[in-house]
Amino acid sequence: MAQMSMVTFMRFVNAADRSFRQSASSLNNIILLLGGNENGSTAFRNINAVTTTNIENLVIALPTPKLTKYRQALEYLGTALDIDSFARPSGCVMNYRGFSVETTGFRGTNGHVMVPNGRYLFNHEFTMNSTNGERSAVLDNHCLTRERVWYPGSRAHMPPFNNLLANVPQDFYQPQDGTTGCEIGDEHSTNNPVYIVRWPLSMGNTINIRQRYQYKNPNRVWKNIPGASFELQKGVRWGAGGSPVFFFSKKNHAPENPDRFHFEVEIDIGNQPLEVPNSLPRRIGFARTNISLSVHPELRIIADGS
Repeated sequence: MAQMSMVTFMRFVNAADRSFRQSASSLNNIILLLGGNENGSTAFRNINAVTTTNIENLVIALPTPKLTKYRQALEYLGTALDIDSFARPSGCVMNYRGFSVETTGFRGTNGHVMVPNGRYLFNHEFTMNSTNGERSAVLDNHCLTRERVWYPGSRAHMPPFNNLLANVPQDFYQPQDGTTGCEIGDEHSTNNPVYIVRWPLSMGNTINIRQRYQYKNPNRVWKNIPGASFELQKGVRWGAGGSPVFFFSKKNHAPENPDRFHFEVEIDIGNQPLEVPNSLPRRIGFARTNISLSVHPELRIIADGS
């Protein structure tokens, strides 16, 4: 059971509004759930879990001007009751936005090798609303968001992939300190598979990756955005035409995320290259070509992100 000081809470409220009248305030129902503010009432309140949840639901639905006005009071309440002190992201949607390729290169035994289709990028966008219905609550500096990506039980360079992927981070946050905004670019990329697979090819192994979006209210800790959880897979398998292909897929992670999402592509691997790099090929310049997946000869769409 959480404990808070009504005296401290009301001190912050009155500092924000010196003519504060409870009955006319948007904080009225919150104060009532805290036990009221009548003269002679107990200063310290023990708040049970059910009441705490009900208070949090009222806080995250407050209009943004009220959240800003009473920020110190709500932050105190958030710390004391371990609840959110500001509106949080909700109504989250993942969408596939487009495909692009980059030219990469590496130094081979006979000089520099340029790979026009050296890196494939599958561009997605993660959009959010807010629990109070005002996107400004997520757009401004009060609520931060970020993503966590990790490999549960796998490593990026496990077969069928080679040691060029050994330095890929296995658990990271992006950006580490968060960012603001209701639209987050979500870019998944791979180097040309011919350079990152092990030769001879091995089939059947799948690398599993998890992705989860998080938010942080003012002076609070990072929490997972409800429903914003995805699972990614990549590996090598036999394609429909009987040739080896690299595959990449992204799906909603149920039951954390019950909203169906499925994006999946195959990339023809082809033959073993004559020149093999000692490190991952590097991007050449900033050239990026946006093209349609449906017309790229090396790729096949298995699921289009619907």
